[in-house]
Amino acid sequence: MLRPFNYSRIERDADQIAHYLGRPESLIAMLRATVDRYPRNEAIVELGGERIDYQELWDRSARVAGGLKDSGVQRGDRVAIRLGNSLDWCVAFWGTLMAGAVVVPVNTRFSEPEIEYVVNDSGSRFVFHPGHPLPTGHPLVVEDLTKPDLAAIFYTSGTTGFPKGAMTTQEGFLWQEGASLTSFAVTGAVATWTSGVNSSGYVTGGYQDSNFVTHGYIRGPSGTIFTFSAPDAAQGTYPVSINDKGDVAGYYLDANYVAHGFVVELKS
Repeated sequence: MLRPFNYSRIERDADQIAHYLGRPESLIAMLRATVDRYPRNEAIVELGGERIDYQELWDRSARVAGGLKDSGVQRGDRVAIRLGNSLDWCVAFWGTLMAGAVVVPVNTRFSEPEIEYVVNDSGSRFVFHPGHPLPTGHPLVVEDLTKPDLAAIFYTSGTTGFPKGAMTTQEGFLWQEGASLTSFAVTGAVATWTSGVNSSGYVTGGYQDSNFVTHGYIRGPSGTIFTFSAPDAAQGTYPVSINDKGDVAGYYLDANYVAHGFVVELKS
């Protein structure tokens, strides 16, 4: 069986479901640890808007959680977020979790009937509406959430009917974060992703450095990582696939954001 990723610190329960070891009990615990360690590090930047650090993200979210409680939201209630991609969306997300409630993100491209269906089907007690101020109150943080607790309900695109809700637990979110951490480690990377795996267990993908410039990587079965950037890739290198010989194909963007193809040959 191909095992291109790091399988250490993973255990399977009686039902053979894999779990990462050493992960926080909840998203709130994960954020709290980050706030304690990097309180003044930049957390969110809104294009053309505010920039806030982790401490401010925590404080604002806790006040939103208090506002939700004052609005009648209780632990386990569903809370729909109809906001667009913004700082307010992030604060609403964390504020909902801090209130012990369940986040229901609403696709901004849904039609009004679809939105009404999602809100009603999820049983949302509160809805964050665009153009409305976020609720605020005395800071509140429910800190005893655990991995099996429901964190969010994501609704499908509804291409064959009305959208359907998919439940995601706290552990479901933490699993995704754990997968990113254990897949590979590129020194200095702030984001990584996988684009392809070949029959020999070689993996290719991209990563962003601290300046948010995208580069490529190849990871061998032994765990050795080779990083690269295409010539003249002023705006980033983007691997797309890897063949059985280990050759990586992709594209890069020049200084004018014009795309060019490239092939990197894996030398034995």
